[in-house]
Amino acid sequence: MATGRLSVGQIKGTPRGSASHKRYAKSVQAQMAKVTENLNKVIRSIKATSPLALRYAVKPIYDESQNLVPVDTGKLKASGFIEVRKNTRGVTAVIGYARGNDPHYAAFVHERLDLYHEPPTQAKFLEEAANRHMGKIPERYADYVRRHVGL
Repeated sequence: MATGRLSVGQIKGTPRGSASHKRYAKSVQAQMAKVTENLNKVIRSIKATSPLALRYAVKPIYDESQNLVPVDTGKLKASGFIEVRKNTRGVTAVIGYARGNDPHYAAFVHERLDLYHEPPTQAKFLEEAANRHMGKIPERYADYVRRHVGL
């Protein structure tokens, strides 16, 4: 779990046993404890927001692919999905079609450049969507976190 800690050294310069030194040290410690508490709240909020932020960040890829995916029966288009999962390394997003290879022809339709598709649909519908929107993911992710965490 991610946490934050702040450290700026030790307070020196006044006699160790003086009452003013102790009050000052306690005041500084209390202030740092509050700042550390606030930092950890922000970290927890970002962590909690990460799956939704990632989904928001990659959604334009999915939406674009839905515009580009060839439609005959509608089964391929309906098989599209976005999946966001937390794991030990963070958060992972998967955008895809034909989970479980259903429909079985999805990869064929995606890869065959020699087949005609009524515009705007096309082969490489997912790859093209990813290429068009990949550069916007970090900005969209940060924007979502800023709006929902209050940064």
